[in-house]
Amino acid sequence: MTQDEINDGLGSPFATTKFACHSATGISEKSIMRIYIQIPVTRTIARGIRAQAQQAVPQQTHTELAALKRLAEQNTPHENIGYHEVQQDDESCVPGGYINYMMKFGSNFALHMSIFINPLHIT
Repeated sequence: MTQDEINDGLGSPFATTKFACHSATGISEKSIMRIYIQIPVTRTIARGIRAQAQQAVPQQTHTELAALKRLAEQNTPHENIGYHEVQQDDESCVPGGYINYMMKFGSNFALHMSIFINPLHIT
């Protein structure tokens, strides 16, 4: 995404990935995890980390995350929803930019909360 596209109101560039997960104790216990992360504007990587830090959006709530938050707040039956919003550290691709983690899992899925406390270090 270029700076012109951002100026036209398309928002900040981001990457997303989705993981299908299962419990180590039983493959029938499944969950889905999605991660959104802000990435640098096209053709700015060579300018260095300071230029990338100036692009930082401290938090952007994507539509999917907003919907999951509403479900979590309403204690939707039969589904467990977890999410965590953090800022990238000083050595990440956009220092101060956002990372959003979301996880939807069944009632029998044992979630280790450290995944939401200690975010991935992505460079």
